[in-house]
Amino acid sequence: MENNQNYQCRQKGCQEVGADRSRGRVYCDDHRCQDHTCEAMRSGETQPLCHQHHCAINGCSKEMGADSAQNRPYCRAHTCLTPGCTRLSRHAEYPAQEGSPYCRIHYCEILGCKMPALYWNTDIRMQYCEKIRPCLKTGCPMPQHVGGRFCNDHRECCGYGDCLYPMLYVGSQPQSYCAMHKCRYRGCRDCWRETKTHHCWEHQGQVPEVTKLPEGVIWPAS
Repeated sequence: MENNQNYQCRQKGCQEVGADRSRGRVYCDDHRCQDHTCEAMRSGETQPLCHQHHCAINGCSKEMGADSAQNRPYCRAHTCLTPGCTRLSRHAEYPAQEGSPYCRIHYCEILGCKMPALYWNTDIRMQYCEKIRPCLKTGCPMPQHVGGRFCNDHRECCGYGDCLYPMLYVGSQPQSYCAMHKCRYRGCRDCWRETKTHHCWEHQGQVPEVTKLPEGVIWPAS
């Protein structure tokens, strides 16, 4: 009876004996994929796994990830950290940039940020993580600058809607709104809401202070 334990490995040039064809093995231990369920040939001399089991990143010898629902084409280190996502992470896609551990769908767009992007209702993606808020200027998608409410382009702008006039300063303190939109009550930094006296709701009916308007601005606005 033929001894199934003594077949020669099918790898070209290999003289090792030990392929067990009774178990479907045609390669020796040095050339067989190290996945315990696989009998295929390794994908390279230094690669312990076959093409079907190692990470799809060129040169990565780690085993691709898997969960109960689906196979993942990349190893854990190269896969987006979002639960259930099998996409390539940004730091694997752009290693020179020290990118995000999240994929192009789930990453925060602030360079160097390692947090995931914020989602509304699970399907509306924001550009930034929960720590980064978008500029409060209407329609501007850029992030707020550190310690402020607006982006770098708008941080000196009035915070009222689409107004692009510069915010008013008292000494070195910004007042958040321009002279035209700031509440007329002295010391208040809110914008006016009441159209007759141009005060905020808290100070409506108070006597307005005299404020110098920017050149060319007419107040009250018609």
